[in-house]
Amino acid sequence: MTLTILALLLGSYVVSLTATIPPGPALQYYLCNGSLESNTTVVLDDGEHRISSGPLCNISDRSNVAIRGSSTKNTIVRCEEGSGLWFISVQKLTIERMTFINCGINLTSTEHTYITDCVFQNSSNGAVQSQSSSNTYITNCEYLDISAPYLTTDNRGAVYLRESTGNVNITNCTFQNTVTDDYNDA
Repeated sequence: MTLTILALLLGSYVVSLTATIPPGPALQYYLCNGSLESNTTVVLDDGEHRISSGPLCNISDRSNVAIRGSSTKNTIVRCEEGSGLWFISVQKLTIERMTFINCGINLTSTEHTYITDCVFQNSSNGAVQSQSSSNTYITNCEYLDISAPYLTTDNRGAVYLRESTGNVNITNCTFQNTVTDDYNDA
């Protein structure tokens, strides 16, 4: 893992951090153990990044966070059953250029979330769930073989939005073999 620190001088210091994560379990350790700070860009190298089973990986109370894959098709986040990423009270979140297999992204009370050029496939827990969040933008994403029609009232289908405010834009996305049981799902 490489770390780069940039400081902007405008009367005070604003630290911006870039972390490059190699394939393997390093992504889980970095994101799930409280290492992710505000004003951070996480760059995932091509390859398979694993998140093992257990509760969702919680990332909370951060701002200006970007998680970027090197390429959509070759940067893979593979999750074991019952795992995934959960962002709580994160402002200005960007997730782009990666493929999620067997998991998705949960957003709770996030503001200004951008999910771009991602593929979500083979998830029985849904792909993108957003609750009490505002200004969510999902662009150029694919949803393949996504289900979860009867798990809980909050976690169904490819894209599930509940109590979302502000702009919610889903643009140029494709949905193939997604299963829903509720009018709130896509």
